[in-house]
Amino acid sequence: MKNRIAVRLNFEKTLSAVAGNPNGREAYDNQAKEIVENGIKDETNMFDIIIPEQITSYSGSFFQGFFFNPVRIIGVSNVKKRFSIIAPGIKNETSEAIMAHIKP
Repeated sequence: MKNRIAVRLNFEKTLSAVAGNPNGREAYDNQAKEIVENGIKDETNMFDIIIPEQITSYSGSFFQGFFFNPVRIIGVSNVKKRFSIIAPGIKNETSEAIMAHIKP
């Protein structure tokens, strides 16, 4: 049975876009690292990264930075299989489209 683990990201209320590899790494380190790295070794765990609705645009580099450590731990293909992005404010973008930015 697959376990879904929700990781809710929070940003300043005035922020409407996320960009930059360093900002992605910082968001991961400060908001997701403990939850993800405690559960990533269990292959039944799937992760939902929840982006607040106020975020309406993004740069792929943000997600490259955010997923830097998980890619090192389980590889790109496993990150793409086990993580999904829920971003209600980013219109016309699927989780798969956002995850397409993740590279080795």
